[in-house]
Amino acid sequence: MNVDIVMPTMNSRPFILDSLSSIQNVLNSNIFIFFCDNLSVDGTQDLIFPGIASKKLPFQYIGQLDSGAASAINAGFKLSQNEVIGWLNSDDLYAHSAIIRALKLFESDPNLKVVYGLGRHIDAAGNDLGAYPTLPPSSSIKKFADGSFICQPTVFFRREVFDEVGLLDESLKTAFDLDLWLRIFKRYRKNQIGFINRVQAYSRLHDQCLTKRFRQTVALESMQVIAKHLGSAPGHWILTYFDELCERYPFIEEKESLLEITKSVLGKAKAFMKPAEFATLVKTLQNDSRLKLANAQAFIDVQPDGWVSKKLIAKLRYKKGGKRTLVLKCQGGWPTESNIQLTIRSATGEIEKIKLGSQDEFILTLEAPETNTEAFTAWVIETRQFFVPAKVQKRSKDSRKLSFRVDSLLVQ
Repeated sequence: MNVDIVMPTMNSRPFILDSLSSIQNVLNSNIFIFFCDNLSVDGTQDLIFPGIASKKLPFQYIGQLDSGAASAINAGFKLSQNEVIGWLNSDDLYAHSAIIRALKLFESDPNLKVVYGLGRHIDAAGNDLGAYPTLPPSSSIKKFADGSFICQPTVFFRREVFDEVGLLDESLKTAFDLDLWLRIFKRYRKNQIGFINRVQAYSRLHDQCLTKRFRQTVALESMQVIAKHLGSAPGHWILTYFDELCERYPFIEEKESLLEITKSVLGKAKAFMKPAEFATLVKTLQNDSRLKLANAQAFIDVQPDGWVSKKLIAKLRYKKGGKRTLVLKCQGGWPTESNIQLTIRSATGEIEKIKLGSQDEFILTLEAPETNTEAFTAWVIETRQFFVPAKVQKRSKDSRKLSFRVDSLLVQ
């Protein structure tokens, strides 16, 4: 049984040799590689040709400006001639013997149309980040509403799959794989989708990958695809995006405030949700202290109800001559009297220690250094003291370690 590997690439010089090395020769099988290059400018081509020559595998290089990743991958699918097709992005890796295991499963069951397996996430340096959340083919198609449970580089197809379910949807920028999985699960019976309960591939997460670069697009397109195939999408996609946005805000390219960005993404997501679920999502975000406290310049990573659990990061984005002092109005809020010691560390290395009562109201004033350009700074506020509501309050099931609460944030 012969296999084609479609490898889309775009400025993947740091990773492409490792990806090539993971494509292993298979005894009694022919492997053909299609490189679909969106005209890389980082010297990727300089590595492809000697890299593939060292493996002595036949290949075709397709260098053309495409309209997106789905377009490049489809170009390879269309050219494929072998019975089985694999799809390996040029920053991902096959696990040892992954191709062999997939081909053996296809050979053992002619009824199979698609085969996938377990995957793991790795970082730019190849360090393991944990297991990809994979589910077997016996799972309900509705589980895709929670997120894709198929790790893309683990998948192998019989070539006729693309005649029967179609190619990737090129109108999608990021969620084209999720759309394909849903079409496959709708088209084929469970016994036509094979599963390998072994790690088949490593999916790399790094700053330049689509999943990292286009977080809002990932959320909205995933909801669009889920609504198309399953009727409606849940709001957790927006909540996850909001959490990720909070991790970066206000150190982002967008100039809009957190509130403006959130309103915009909610407006786009509304069409994909049931009205009642959308109303619940809006209410959840309206009540989130991170959103209520943030402004266009500053952000503090409190919990959604405003509480701090031992550590708080306050961030400020400011310009020459602009406001550069954060004023946090806080309160201990403990049900019992105790002492709290705060340690405040600035980005310039200054350390300040403050002693407070656990039921005190207090104000933290954080002043950033002057700047001649646009600047970004942050403070880390830590304490070892906390209380657990479930241990001191009757009927409370809150097991969080709470230190103090922030009620307001001003930039002066």
